[in-house]
Amino acid sequence: MQALSMLHVFFVLLATCLLHSFAAPHSKKNCRCLPADECWPSPSIWSAFNATINGALIKLLPPGAVCHDPYYDQEACSVAKAQWYNPSWRSDQPGAMVDPSWEGTNRTETCSVTTDRATPCGQGNVPTYAVVATTSQQISLAVRFADKYRLRLVVKNTGHEFRGKSSVPDALSIWVHHLKAITFSDNFVPAGCRGNGNTAVTVGAGAQWGEVYKAADQRGLAVVGGQNPTVGASGGYIQGGGHSALSPYKGLAADLVLQYTVVTAKGKEVTVNACQNSDLFWALRGGGGGTFGVVTSTTFTTFPTPPQIVAGITATSNSSTDFETFVGDLTAEFPRLSDAGWAGYLYYAGNNFLGAFLNLANGTSAASESLAFLTNYKRTRPSSEVNVDVQILTLPSFYAYFNLTFNMQTLPMPGSNESSPAPDPNDGSSSLVTSRLIPRDAFLQSPEKVAKAFTSMKAPSTILILHLVAGGAVARYPPDHIAAHPGWRNTLLHVVAVFPTSGTPLWEIAGPKPAAYLNEADATEDIWKQLFWGDHYDRLKKIKDKVDSKGLFFCTRCVGSDEWSEDGNCRI
Repeated sequence: MQALSMLHVFFVLLATCLLHSFAAPHSKKNCRCLPADECWPSPSIWSAFNATINGALIKLLPPGAVCHDPYYDQEACSVAKAQWYNPSWRSDQPGAMVDPSWEGTNRTETCSVTTDRATPCGQGNVPTYAVVATTSQQISLAVRFADKYRLRLVVKNTGHEFRGKSSVPDALSIWVHHLKAITFSDNFVPAGCRGNGNTAVTVGAGAQWGEVYKAADQRGLAVVGGQNPTVGASGGYIQGGGHSALSPYKGLAADLVLQYTVVTAKGKEVTVNACQNSDLFWALRGGGGGTFGVVTSTTFTTFPTPPQIVAGITATSNSSTDFETFVGDLTAEFPRLSDAGWAGYLYYAGNNFLGAFLNLANGTSAASESLAFLTNYKRTRPSSEVNVDVQILTLPSFYAYFNLTFNMQTLPMPGSNESSPAPDPNDGSSSLVTSRLIPRDAFLQSPEKVAKAFTSMKAPSTILILHLVAGGAVARYPPDHIAAHPGWRNTLLHVVAVFPTSGTPLWEIAGPKPAAYLNEADATEDIWKQLFWGDHYDRLKKIKDKVDSKGLFFCTRCVGSDEWSEDGNCRI
C-alpha cells in the first residue's frame, strides 16, 4: 500500500510538471477569447445573440474588401477608390478608420484599393463582428455578451482618431454611428439635481460636430466642440477633454458637459452627472474614450452664438532666416494675443504660415489694433522678405466661422510650387504625430526658446499645427474640475507636429511636468500616464477599478492598460 501511495504521489507530481511545462504564458481565464480558441462563440451562439439584438450583428470587412475576390463588387469598388481618402465617406463605413493605416497590421495596409483584384485581402486590425447599434438596449446586450464570452470589445463612431483605439483584430465592435438624435432644451436640469436650468443640447453617441453645429445654428446657438465636421460629439473627443476655438471663451468642451447616459461594464444604462455617479462623471470628462463605458448620449451647455471677428493670416518667404525671425516675432506675441481675446488654429510648413484667428472679446477696431504688428509687419521689419497678409472680417455666427475655416485657403507646401489644404492630422491620410501642451510661462520667460523649438523642427515633410485654444476661460476652471490633465489650466498653446523628424524640441519647452492632449498624441508615448493625466491618473485608476473591475473596456495607453499585455488580450 505504501508503495502504491508513493507511486500515486509520483504520477501526481509528474502530471503537475507536465501541465506547467505546456501551460500558456497566461491563464486562459485571464485572457480574451479569440476566434482560434475553443471558448470563441460557435456560429449558433452568434446567431442566437443576433436574434436578441434584432439582426444588428454584421460580419466586418475592411473597406477595401469590395475591390478583392471573393468580395469583389465593381460598383462598390469604384466608389471606394473615389472616396478612399474622404473622411466623411470613411466615417460612414463600419470597418473603416479615418486614417486607413490603422486598418492594417503594424500600420501597413492589408486590403488596399490600389492592388490587384486577385490579391488576398487581409482582415488586418478590423474587428471580426460589429453591432450596428440603433438603441441603447442593443448596446447593453452587446456589452453583456462580450463579458459572458470574454470577448475583446471596442466602441466606434467615426474612427476619427489618432491612436487606433477602435480598430482591433478579433474583436466585437459596438458601432454607435446611427445614434444621431439631437434634442435642445431651454431649461435643462441634470437628473437628480436642483437649481436653475441651462440652455442645452443632448446628442446621441453617433452625432458628429458638423451636424450638431448646424442644428444649433438654426436656433441661434453655439456649442464648444471640435473643428472637423466628421468628429463625433460624444465619443473620444469629449471624453478626452476636447479643445475648440471657443475654449478661451467658454472652456474645454468637457468643462461644459452637463450629463451623460452610459452603458457600464455590467450592461446597465445609467445617468451620470454631478449629482449621481459623480465619480464616473468626473472621469468621463477627460479620462479617455473607450475606457469607462459606452456613452450613449451627452448633454452640453449651449449659449447664444456671438458675432465672430475673424482674421485670416498668411505669411510666406523665400528666406529661411527672415521666416524664422517672423516666427520669433509672432511667438513673443502669443500671450498678448490671447489676452486680447484671440483664439484659433495656425499652421507652419517650410517657410509658409497660415492662421485662422477668432475673436469674441473685442470690437472690430480693438481686434484690428491688436493685430497691428502683423498688418504693419513691413514697417517693423523693413528689410524682411516675409510677405504678410491679414484679412479681417466679421461673421454672424460660430457656424459661419466653422464653415469658413474648414474650407480655408490652401497652404503652400515646402519644396513645391503646389498648394495643399490646411492640414488636419487625421484627414484620411496616414500620419505620425507628436504633441505637447506649452505653458504660458514658457512664452513669458523665454519666447526665443519656444520659437527656436518650432523652427528647429522644420523639415521638408513636417507640419506644425499651433492650437491657440487655452488661456482665458480654460485657465479660470480649477485644475481638478474634470479629469483632463491639470496642465491645461496653465497652458497657452497646444502644439502638434505632423510627420516630425524629432519631437525633442517640443519636450524641452513643455515644462518640468510635461503634458499632451491625449486625443492628438503619439500612440507610442512611454510616459503616457504623466503626459495624458498627470496627478489625475491615480484617481482615474480607482474609478476604473470600481466601474470596470474585469477590464472589459481596454485600449492601449488608457487608464489601467498597463495591467494587460500590449495587445490587450491577456491580464498580467
